[in-house]
Amino acid sequence: MSQILIGWSGRARHGKTECTQAVKTFAESEGKTVGVYDIGAMILETCIKQNRLPNIKRTDMSRDQLQTLIDVGKEIKNHFGQDYFAKRVVGKAQEDGVDVAMCPNLRLAVEAETFRNAGGVVVRLSSLNKDGSPYISPDRDPNDVTETSLLFWPAQFYLTVVDPVDAEWIKRQAVTLYRYIAGYTS
Repeated sequence: MSQILIGWSGRARHGKTECTQAVKTFAESEGKTVGVYDIGAMILETCIKQNRLPNIKRTDMSRDQLQTLIDVGKEIKNHFGQDYFAKRVVGKAQEDGVDVAMCPNLRLAVEAETFRNAGGVVVRLSSLNKDGSPYISPDRDPNDVTETSLLFWPAQFYLTVVDPVDAEWIKRQAVTLYRYIAGYTS
Protein backbone atom coordinates (compact mmCIF):
# COMPACT_ATOMS: atom_id res chain seq x y z
CA MET A 1 0.00 0.00 0.00
CA SER A 2 1.29 3.45 -0.83
CA GLN A 3 1.28 6.25 1.70
CA ILE A 4 -2.09 7.86 2.35
CA LEU A 5 -1.82 11.64 2.60
CA ILE A 6 -4.85 13.50 3.96
CA GLY A 7 -5.20 17.24 4.40
CA TRP A 8 -8.13 18.53 6.42
CA SER A 9 -9.52 21.98 5.59
CA GLY A 10 -12.31 24.09 7.01
CA ARG A 11 -12.99 27.06 9.21
CA ALA A 12 -11.82 27.22 12.81
CA ARG A 13 -13.67 24.82 15.11
CA HIS A 14 -15.17 22.78 12.26
CA GLY A 15 -13.66 19.47 13.36
CA LYS A 16 -10.23 19.23 11.70
CA THR A 17 -8.39 18.20 14.86
CA GLU A 18 -11.14 15.79 15.92
CA CYS A 19 -11.14 14.09 12.51
CA THR A 20 -7.35 13.82 12.52
CA GLN A 21 -7.34 12.21 15.96
CA ALA A 22 -10.18 9.82 15.10
CA VAL A 23 -8.44 8.61 11.94
CA LYS A 24 -5.11 8.35 13.77
CA THR A 25 -6.63 6.20 16.51
CA PHE A 26 -8.43 3.96 14.01
CA ALA A 27 -5.46 3.54 11.65
CA GLU A 28 -3.12 2.74 14.54
CA SER A 29 -5.61 0.14 15.79
CA GLU A 30 -5.25 -1.46 12.36
CA GLY A 31 -1.45 -1.59 12.77
CA LYS A 32 -0.67 1.40 10.55
CA THR A 33 1.99 3.97 11.32
CA VAL A 34 0.56 7.47 11.41
CA GLY A 35 2.17 10.88 11.28
CA VAL A 36 0.32 14.08 12.11
CA TYR A 37 1.97 17.20 10.70
CA ASP A 38 0.35 20.30 12.13
CA ILE A 39 1.14 23.58 10.36
CA GLY A 40 -0.12 25.55 13.35
CA ALA A 41 2.28 23.67 15.64
CA MET A 42 5.15 24.54 13.29
CA ILE A 43 4.19 28.21 13.44
CA LEU A 44 3.73 28.09 17.22
CA GLU A 45 7.20 26.58 17.61
CA THR A 46 8.62 29.52 15.65
CA CYS A 47 6.67 32.02 17.79
CA ILE A 48 7.96 30.46 21.00
CA LYS A 49 11.56 30.44 19.74
CA GLN A 50 11.22 34.13 18.82
CA ASN A 51 9.61 34.94 22.21
CA ARG A 52 6.50 36.23 20.45
CA LEU A 53 4.24 33.81 22.32
CA PRO A 54 4.50 31.91 25.61
CA ASN A 55 4.88 28.13 25.54
CA ILE A 56 1.18 27.31 25.88
CA LYS A 57 -1.31 25.19 23.95
CA ARG A 58 -3.36 26.81 21.20
CA THR A 59 -6.51 25.87 23.08
CA ASP A 60 -5.32 28.06 25.99
CA MET A 61 -4.49 31.12 23.87
CA SER A 62 -6.34 34.40 24.01
CA ARG A 63 -7.81 35.91 20.85
CA ASP A 64 -4.78 38.26 20.63
CA GLN A 65 -2.36 35.35 20.96
CA LEU A 66 -4.22 33.44 18.24
CA GLN A 67 -3.96 36.51 16.04
CA THR A 68 -0.19 36.62 16.67
CA LEU A 69 0.00 32.98 15.56
CA ILE A 70 -1.92 33.82 12.38
CA ASP A 71 0.18 36.92 11.70
CA VAL A 72 3.50 35.08 12.15
CA GLY A 73 2.29 32.31 9.84
CA LYS A 74 1.50 34.93 7.20
CA GLU A 75 4.91 36.58 7.67
CA ILE A 76 6.71 33.27 7.16
CA LYS A 77 4.60 32.39 4.12
CA ASN A 78 5.13 35.85 2.62
CA HIS A 79 8.89 35.43 3.05
CA PHE A 80 9.32 31.77 2.01
CA GLY A 81 6.25 31.22 -0.20
CA GLN A 82 2.61 30.49 0.50
CA ASP A 83 3.23 26.75 0.14
CA TYR A 84 6.22 26.71 2.53
CA PHE A 85 4.55 24.77 5.35
CA ALA A 86 2.61 22.44 3.07
CA LYS A 87 5.85 21.46 1.32
CA ARG A 88 7.48 20.89 4.72
CA VAL A 89 4.57 18.64 5.73
CA VAL A 90 4.68 16.59 2.53
CA GLY A 91 8.48 16.28 2.68
CA LYS A 92 8.50 15.26 6.34
CA ALA A 93 5.73 12.70 5.76
CA GLN A 94 7.67 11.16 2.89
CA GLU A 95 10.89 11.22 4.92
CA ASP A 96 9.21 9.53 7.88
CA GLY A 97 7.72 6.84 5.64
CA VAL A 98 4.51 6.52 7.65
CA ASP A 99 1.54 4.62 6.25
CA VAL A 100 -0.85 7.49 6.90
CA ALA A 101 0.18 11.15 6.97
CA MET A 102 -2.27 13.88 7.90
CA CYS A 103 -2.25 17.64 8.17
CA PRO A 104 -5.11 18.89 10.34
CA ASN A 105 -5.04 22.47 9.12
CA LEU A 106 -4.74 23.27 5.44
CA ARG A 107 -5.80 26.90 5.10
CA LEU A 108 -4.83 28.15 1.62
CA ALA A 109 -5.49 26.95 -1.92
CA VAL A 110 -1.77 26.65 -2.63
CA GLU A 111 -1.42 24.36 0.41
CA ALA A 112 -4.30 22.21 -0.80
CA GLU A 113 -2.77 22.06 -4.29
CA THR A 114 0.55 20.96 -2.77
CA PHE A 115 -1.24 18.04 -1.11
CA ARG A 116 -3.16 17.14 -4.24
CA ASN A 117 0.01 17.31 -6.37
CA ALA A 118 1.76 14.98 -3.90
CA GLY A 119 -0.97 12.38 -4.45
CA GLY A 120 -2.93 13.28 -1.35
CA VAL A 121 -6.56 14.09 -0.80
CA VAL A 122 -8.09 17.20 0.68
CA VAL A 123 -11.19 16.95 2.83
CA ARG A 124 -13.37 20.00 3.44
CA LEU A 125 -15.12 20.05 6.80
CA SER A 126 -18.19 22.15 7.47
CA SER A 127 -19.95 22.71 10.74
CA LEU A 128 -23.42 24.18 10.60
CA ASN A 129 -25.59 25.75 13.24
CA LYS A 130 -28.98 24.13 13.88
CA ASP A 131 -30.59 26.66 11.51
CA GLY A 132 -28.26 25.54 8.67
CA SER A 133 -26.04 28.63 8.70
CA PRO A 134 -22.26 28.11 8.89
CA TYR A 135 -20.80 27.99 12.37
CA ILE A 136 -18.38 30.90 12.88
CA SER A 137 -15.84 30.59 15.68
CA PRO A 138 -15.94 33.59 18.02
CA ASP A 139 -12.14 33.55 18.47
CA ARG A 140 -11.23 34.19 14.81
CA ASP A 141 -11.82 36.87 12.23
CA PRO A 142 -14.34 35.12 9.94
CA ASN A 143 -13.14 37.16 6.96
CA ASP A 144 -9.43 36.39 7.35
CA VAL A 145 -7.96 34.69 4.28
CA THR A 146 -7.05 31.68 6.45
CA GLU A 147 -10.77 31.24 7.13
CA THR A 148 -12.07 31.91 3.62
CA SER A 149 -9.45 30.78 1.08
CA LEU A 150 -10.76 27.24 0.74
CA LEU A 151 -14.48 27.91 1.11
CA PHE A 152 -15.08 27.36 -2.60
CA TRP A 153 -11.95 25.42 -3.52
CA PRO A 154 -12.85 22.01 -5.01
CA ALA A 155 -11.81 19.45 -2.38
CA GLN A 156 -12.06 15.76 -3.18
CA PHE A 157 -14.30 15.00 -0.20
CA TYR A 158 -16.71 16.97 2.00
CA LEU A 159 -17.91 16.16 5.52
CA THR A 160 -20.59 18.16 7.28
CA VAL A 161 -21.96 18.17 10.79
CA VAL A 162 -24.93 20.12 12.08
CA ASP A 163 -24.33 21.60 15.52
CA PRO A 164 -20.65 22.16 16.28
CA VAL A 165 -20.83 20.29 19.57
CA ASP A 166 -21.61 17.00 17.79
CA ALA A 167 -17.97 16.02 17.33
CA GLU A 168 -18.75 12.30 17.53
CA TRP A 169 -20.66 12.33 14.23
CA ILE A 170 -17.91 14.09 12.27
CA LYS A 171 -15.29 11.71 13.73
CA ARG A 172 -17.34 8.72 12.54
CA GLN A 173 -17.60 10.27 9.09
CA ALA A 174 -13.82 10.80 9.05
CA VAL A 175 -13.06 7.17 9.92
CA THR A 176 -15.51 5.94 7.28
CA LEU A 177 -13.88 8.23 4.71
CA TYR A 178 -10.41 7.01 5.72
CA ARG A 179 -11.54 3.39 5.27
CA TYR A 180 -12.83 4.28 1.81
CA ILE A 181 -9.58 6.04 0.86
CA ALA A 182 -7.46 3.18 2.22
CA GLY A 183 -9.41 0.64 0.18
CA TYR A 184 -9.40 2.86 -2.87
CA THR A 185 -5.63 3.47 -2.86
CA SER A 186 -4.45 -0.05 -2.07
